[in-house]
Amino acid sequence: MAFPYQKSFILCKLGLMTTKVDKQSFKAELKTRAAKDKEMRFNAMKGLPWDATIDKDNTVWIKSIIKIHGWPTVSEYGKNALEDVWLLVQHADHDPAFQEYCLELMKECSPEEVNLSDMAFLEDRVRVNTGRKQLYGTQFHTTSEGKFEPQPIEDEANLNVRRKAAGLDSFEEYTTVMMKLYKKNGK
Repeated sequence: MAFPYQKSFILCKLGLMTTKVDKQSFKAELKTRAAKDKEMRFNAMKGLPWDATIDKDNTVWIKSIIKIHGWPTVSEYGKNALEDVWLLVQHADHDPAFQEYCLELMKECSPEEVNLSDMAFLEDRVRVNTGRKQLYGTQFHTTSEGKFEPQPIEDEANLNVRRKAAGLDSFEEYTTVMMKLYKKNGK
């Protein structure tokens, strides 16, 4: 599958791109954007307005970084920055092609350089956003009847095997947590 930034990614990996972002400035901006993302979602759970412009603005920004630098790694930027990059990509639901591109970049990294559970969450997000069944059971939704449940799952018999390999709790444990969060937030 061809991705829109593949040429830039290859050039960057070969050291042929000269535009670079200062790591400290990047990490500071990333931390600010991730905090704003989390705050908006937390406030929305309390009934405050949802601001879709935050996700769209964050997506434009993180796309420009990934276009130049590829997927950031733990050894290069640290676990906290990597988690924040993943968060912005995970919430780029309006651009599933970009999410899928980032997922492919994550898969190209060694397991020590990415968070496998983040990759599982993004895999499910991409699958749900493109009309496919999820693999890890991380994505829930409220049905038109008001029931809170997981999105459809592929090969449910092996779900917990896949979850364990990705460093996730069992589906039953995760479902319990999700239901508590759903109920806590007044649903």
